[in-house]
Amino acid sequence: MKIGVPIRELSVEVKNRALIITYPRLFKVVSSAALNGGLTQARSIINCQVSKNYDHENPEQHLERMAKKLKVTSPVIGLLTAVDVRNFSISVSHALKRSLITIATAGITNATRLGEQVSTDSTGTINLIVLYEGDMTDGCMVNAVQTIAESKCAVLRELDIRTKKTGELATGTSTDTIVLCCLGEGEKLQYAGSATEIGNELGGTVQDSIRDSLRKQEKLVSGRSIATRLEERGIRINDILEASLELFTPHPGIKNRRDARRILIKELLKALDDINICCLILAGMRLEEEGNLGLCPQMDAEKFRGDPVYLLADEMIGRQIADYIGGARASFEFERFDREKPGILRKLGPVMDDIIAGIAAGISSKMYSTRLEEISH
Repeated sequence: MKIGVPIRELSVEVKNRALIITYPRLFKVVSSAALNGGLTQARSIINCQVSKNYDHENPEQHLERMAKKLKVTSPVIGLLTAVDVRNFSISVSHALKRSLITIATAGITNATRLGEQVSTDSTGTINLIVLYEGDMTDGCMVNAVQTIAESKCAVLRELDIRTKKTGELATGTSTDTIVLCCLGEGEKLQYAGSATEIGNELGGTVQDSIRDSLRKQEKLVSGRSIATRLEERGIRINDILEASLELFTPHPGIKNRRDARRILIKELLKALDDINICCLILAGMRLEEEGNLGLCPQMDAEKFRGDPVYLLADEMIGRQIADYIGGARASFEFERFDREKPGILRKLGPVMDDIIAGIAAGISSKMYSTRLEEISH
């Protein structure tokens, strides 16, 4: 599959499970690529798709063999990814004198952040290939790589991408690669930071390409459901149901857990589809994040995690969620769930335990109240 680009003589195509970029003349490259990384010159770039359980003892040698198989012109810059390369995204800037293109293949199944101990497999890698028709000094190219990395982090924050291990905000994956190419037309740029025109355009193309590739590869969009956002933090729908059922007591019209589960799942899905519940949950998520970072005024992170008795905002949000779902009676249910902390509530932080307690209490109260009304009629 040939891909149209606005740079004359530049060829971009996808074939044989590889994204292949070629140019008839040598161009300058700085990259963290597995094959021929560093500051060098090249004529070709290959981004090769591998299996999700890829574990080759010598990735560089493997890429050299792939380059020969693909019959690309040397020197070659080689990258690896478990992302389907057909889910690439290309973003072009039209604001500069020289064309600027960013091509991304992006997946986040291996999302992480600095400081976490994670695997270094190729699953979920964010690979970015930036091609600038003009030229840059070596220092400018380093400056541009900095801008690219900052732009990647910004879009992950914007999309609220979470690490798989801790649920913290991700800064990337453990195997991300950046490739920046200058084809050499015109005078050399000196700077490419956020205050420059090239830096601004770099940021835009990088973010646009990552967003679009994640949409294709991960079906990930900014407006995804609150159930998905909770699951990204390790809280599944089934966890909320089990917490609700742990405090279940037989009631007129609801004599067993099977009947209770059937009603609870219906009420839970309805609650999580309500915009006001979603907003209250999001407020709780943000408060927990701020508290854990020590950003709450008059309270450092250690005090916050200790859930001090004078911190009432968490219970206020939880109680409001319960009341909104289940009415005034839900306040009594909330007290019960907040005291007993069934199921996953025992593992959650000082805000999220009250958020989930509020949801569980609300749907439980709604279940009991609805059945009583049905029986009375």
